[in-house]
Amino acid sequence: MAKMKLMSPISPIKPTATRHKRGFSLGSTVATLAPTENRRCIFLPFTTIVIILFAFLIGTALVIGVRFTRSFHFENRELSFIDSVRIFGDTLLGTGSTLKGESDGRVNILLLGRAGEKYPGRNLTDTIMLLSIDTAKQRIGLLSLPRDLFAPIGKSGLSTKLNSLYQIGLNENEGVGILRESVSHITGQPIQYSAMIDFDGFERMIDALGGIQVEVKRDIYDTRYPGKNYSYETFELSKGWQKLDGKTALKYARERHDDPDGDFGRAKRQQDIMQAVRDRVWSMPTILNPFALSSFLQSLGESITTDIAPEEVGRFVELARKLDTKNVSTIVVDAWKKESLLRVSHINTANGRAFILVPRSGTWSEIQDAAKHLFEENIRSKREATMKDEAAHILIVTTPAYRTSAEALTADLRETFPGASVKLESRSTLEKTTETAIIQDMRGLRTPYTLDSLVARYGLDPGTVSEAATPTGRGDADLVILYTRSGFAPFTAPDTETVDAVLNTPDFQEPLAPQENRFTR
Repeated sequence: MAKMKLMSPISPIKPTATRHKRGFSLGSTVATLAPTENRRCIFLPFTTIVIILFAFLIGTALVIGVRFTRSFHFENRELSFIDSVRIFGDTLLGTGSTLKGESDGRVNILLLGRAGEKYPGRNLTDTIMLLSIDTAKQRIGLLSLPRDLFAPIGKSGLSTKLNSLYQIGLNENEGVGILRESVSHITGQPIQYSAMIDFDGFERMIDALGGIQVEVKRDIYDTRYPGKNYSYETFELSKGWQKLDGKTALKYARERHDDPDGDFGRAKRQQDIMQAVRDRVWSMPTILNPFALSSFLQSLGESITTDIAPEEVGRFVELARKLDTKNVSTIVVDAWKKESLLRVSHINTANGRAFILVPRSGTWSEIQDAAKHLFEENIRSKREATMKDEAAHILIVTTPAYRTSAEALTADLRETFPGASVKLESRSTLEKTTETAIIQDMRGLRTPYTLDSLVARYGLDPGTVSEAATPTGRGDADLVILYTRSGFAPFTAPDTETVDAVLNTPDFQEPLAPQENRFTR
C-alpha cells in the first residue's frame, strides 16, 4: 500500500486519492497520535464484512436463544447449549412438534399466577385462567375461575379453595397436577399444558416491554392494598387510558378492595392485562429488535414454570402469529348476579367460618357448558330466543316431604324460562322415593334447547321417571321432572355485610385445609 504524507495539525485536511493494486480508495482523514509514524489503511473486502456481520448475527441469535430457553423453567428438563440453540431456531422458523390437542382443533393451557417466595401466601394461585386456542378458526378464548371456588381434590372426596390446590400438589410431590386435574373436571375440558408466573416475574416482564397500555374503567382508590411483609399501602389510579409500568400493572391486576365486583372484577382486569401484554409482545419494534427481545427474555429469569416441551415452543409461536387477536372470547365465572353460575356459601373450619363459592345448580354442568361454547358469541341470547319459541310445557312432580324445595324450583324456573308453561304436582304415592332429580323428554326432542338448559342449570339427570310420576294419560307435558331433593333455593343477592366481609378478606391467607364437600354431586 502506498505511504501517505501526514499533514501538520493546523493544515487543512484534504482527502487524497490513492491507487492500490486491488482497487481505488480515498485516503484516510483521521488524525494520529504519532504524526511522524506511517500508518497503513486497512480495507476489508465486501465478503469479509458480510462474514463478520453474519457471525455477529449468529452470535446474537445464540445469546438470545440461550436466554430464551433459560428464561423458562421447563419441568423435569435440563437443556444443553445445543438444545437451546436448536429450539430457538425452531421458534424463529415457526417449526417444532405438533401440539397436544391440535388435531382435535382445540389446545387448552392453564395459566396461573402466584405470589412467589418473597410474598405471604407464596404458593396460593389467586389467578386461574383457562386459555383456549381454536386451531381451526385461529381464535383465542379466556375463561377465569375465582380463587374461592370450592374445588375437588383429585378423587379424594374432599375439597378446598381452588387457589390452595397448588400448595397441596407441592406437598404431595405432584406440582401443578392436582390443580390441573381439578380445573379439567370443573370445566369439562382436557388441559394439555400449564404455565405459571410469579409477581416479581410479572413486574419484570411488563418493564422489559416498556410498559403496557390499559383502559382503566373506573377510578381506583384503595388504602388497604397488600404489600410485602404483611404491609398495606395506598393504591390510586385514574379512569381512562393509562400506560402502566410493571409495579403499577401488578397492583392493577391484584386490586380488589375498591372494586364492587371483588375477585370477579379483578379477573376481568387480569384478562384485559393479558390482551395488553399480547398486543405489546407482538408489536413490530419488540419482535424485530433482537436486543429488545433479549432484554425481555432475560428479565423473566426463571419466573415462568411450564410443562410445555421445549420442542413445542416454536409451534406455539407459529400459531400465535396467525391468531385473530382482535376477537378474544372472554368469560369470568362469577357469583352475586342473577345470571351468575356460582353462589355464595360458607363452611365451618377449625379457624372459623370460611367464605366459599359453589355452583348454583349443585353440579359443574353449567360451567362445563360455558367452557365448551367459549368461542360462540351471543350463545346465551340465541338460546333464550330459541327456548321462547319452543314454549315447552313442563310438569314438576314431587312428594309432600319435598314440596317446599320443589316450589322454590318451580318459581325459579318460571322466572328463568318465561316462554314455558310450568306446573307443579305433589303426589303422596311417591313418598318412598329417595332423593333424586330426573327429567324425561316425553315428546322426542320437540324442545331440545329447553331440555339441555334445564339439565345444565338445575343438575337434572336425563332418564325415565317412574310410572307413578308420569302424567295421567298422555297429558300435554313435553318434559317431566321428578324432583325429590332438598335444599334448592332461588337466587338471592348477597347482603352488604357479606359483600364487605368478602372484600375485606386479606389476600395473603394460608391454604384452606381439605374439607368434606356437600355442595356438588
